[in-house]
Amino acid sequence: MTTEKQSGGLKVIGAGLPRTSTVSLQTAFQILGYQPTYHTISDLLPSAASHGPRWRAAMLEKNKAMRQKILAEIVKGYEAVTDGPACFFVEDWCEMFPDAKVVLTLRNSPEAWLKSVNSSIGAAFGKPLAYYITYFVPPMHQGFLLNNLWDVQTYQRYGVGVRTTEFYDFHNDHIREIVPKEKLLEFKAQDGWAPLCKFLGKEIPTGENKEYPHKNDSKAANIIMREFAIWGVGIWLAVGLGIYGGVWGVKKLVLV
Repeated sequence: MTTEKQSGGLKVIGAGLPRTSTVSLQTAFQILGYQPTYHTISDLLPSAASHGPRWRAAMLEKNKAMRQKILAEIVKGYEAVTDGPACFFVEDWCEMFPDAKVVLTLRNSPEAWLKSVNSSIGAAFGKPLAYYITYFVPPMHQGFLLNNLWDVQTYQRYGVGVRTTEFYDFHNDHIREIVPKEKLLEFKAQDGWAPLCKFLGKEIPTGENKEYPHKNDSKAANIIMREFAIWGVGIWLAVGLGIYGGVWGVKKLVLV
């Protein structure tokens, strides 16, 4: 079935994996006028109950036309995307928005990327205890579901797990294969504004934005994880107190 090109929509696609300074890239895109830019922390997590199932549906949908219809609904109103799950669908985005440019954010090495993953989001998603503690916390529960599905699909496609240096290389090589060279910029946060602005045809920002943004997305992610864990513990305590109260009430009635 022929892919239907989308009018308007995405102008820039962030193809880099999570933990490749994607929050900094989101900030940079928005400073350059790509408003708004979709990112997991700012857009998926606050709307996890509705966005999470849509992303999973897109990941599971084999029919390209149906999958791209789901994706179009998710990013309606956005001019750019970055981070996961958006970076899973670069080939679809390029077909849907053929005029969009692609920025592949990178770390200094596969090992540096894996270390960053394991010190932040990977530390939570790799632990069963964290799953059960946050089971009733919608953003984290949806995150686990997406992460687990991503891991399964990565094994099926590459024969390795997500949290491996091999996957980092496989993903980046895949992007290089599917995106024409003239539409692709390989970029590291330390490169600064110059190459990014030249690639996108934008003026280098001045004034308060003259320095390329360096957001500590690891710190932001860890703060959110702690908040979700506290939320989850609170829910379990409430459940436990509710059960205790129910049992106590039943005993009282029986003894009367």
